[in-house]
Amino acid sequence: MVYGQVPPPGPRQPGKGGAVAVGVLLLAQLLLELVVLAYDVTQAGPAYLLDAAGFSYEHYVVAPTSFFGYDAALCVALVVLAVAAFRGSAWAKPAATVLLAVNAYASSTALISLLTGGGTPAAAETPGQLALLAVPALTLLLAVAVGVVTGVTRAVGPAQPGYFPPPYAGYAPYPQPAAFPHQHQQPQQHPLPPPPVLPQPPSTPPTV
Repeated sequence: MVYGQVPPPGPRQPGKGGAVAVGVLLLAQLLLELVVLAYDVTQAGPAYLLDAAGFSYEHYVVAPTSFFGYDAALCVALVVLAVAAFRGSAWAKPAATVLLAVNAYASSTALISLLTGGGTPAAAETPGQLALLAVPALTLLLAVAVGVVTGVTRAVGPAQPGYFPPPYAGYAPYPQPAAFPHQHQQPQQHPLPPPPVLPQPPSTPPTV
């Protein structure tokens, strides 16, 4: 039996690992957005929904963070990316990383401005307002978590090679026995001499 070289591993394939985890994190971010929307609606009434959709700016809720038209578009994107992540789409993880990174930047700057005295002082007085202070911080943590999951699971291991008939691609063909004249040589054949011709007796007896 002849054993050849093992074929090289296939190229690294885009991995789907961690897609479910990214989907869960996206739903967590969506939940934070809905909590902010619920707080704004309870403070300003159902009329605030127009402000939340970005069609009006007549109502203003004093809070560390509020739900505006940007957040409405963000929720739509979160739903689409979460569905794609749960379906195992390869583009969902990098897209989620970029989206949450942009959102985390906006949330972190607002949080820093509020904590350093650049925001509205009355935005963090009531218990509800103080609870909303955790939303920008959690948004930043979720963005970091999605980035880590995407980076760790960006590709799976080498693809398992299937059956490749020898010779394998990229390898020289197996040497055949004819390539080694000192092995498997057949003995040289010598011609045999012809048999001697013997006199044959006459077919009829001689006449006297």
